[in-house]
Amino acid sequence: MGLLKIMRIKTMSKKLDKINSIARKSGNSIIEEAKAQKQNRQWIKKSRKIAIHILSEIKRQKPNNGMSQKKLAEKMDVSPQYINKIVKGEENLTLETISRIEEVLGVELFNVDLPQSNMYVEPYKSDYQHITSPSKVQDGDRANFDNIIDFTSYNDSDDDKPSGTYG
Repeated sequence: MGLLKIMRIKTMSKKLDKINSIARKSGNSIIEEAKAQKQNRQWIKKSRKIAIHILSEIKRQKPNNGMSQKKLAEKMDVSPQYINKIVKGEENLTLETISRIEEVLGVELFNVDLPQSNMYVEPYKSDYQHITSPSKVQDGDRANFDNIIDFTSYNDSDDDKPSGTYG
């Protein structure tokens, strides 16, 4: 066997080893990706629904205000590539990101209903002679918790103020 033939066989052997190595690596990554998708199926499904909602809203707004993925990215101060990942349903979105998208597009992407509660706000009389009435948070109601204050303990002084409120 000639030297040239031996060199060709070694070169071919190295190339074949490299091809087999690449094939093994990509085969493993496909299997790993499938396992990850199976484990993350729930959030991926929700992420895709959100992506469809975002794309629909961009399309709906485009004739009115020129909305596009690029414009959404600019208004959110993120890269267009990031928005592209979102609209492909490939990004695990944080509540902060969802809120920013909702704000820019002026839509609600998802809603969290409050469970039925027996939360009551006791009536009280303030310095402004404004009397509040008790309210009950109902199933599905959106409560503004900034306005719900516990005034159950009152100061016995003549000024009728809730204790601990006015120093």
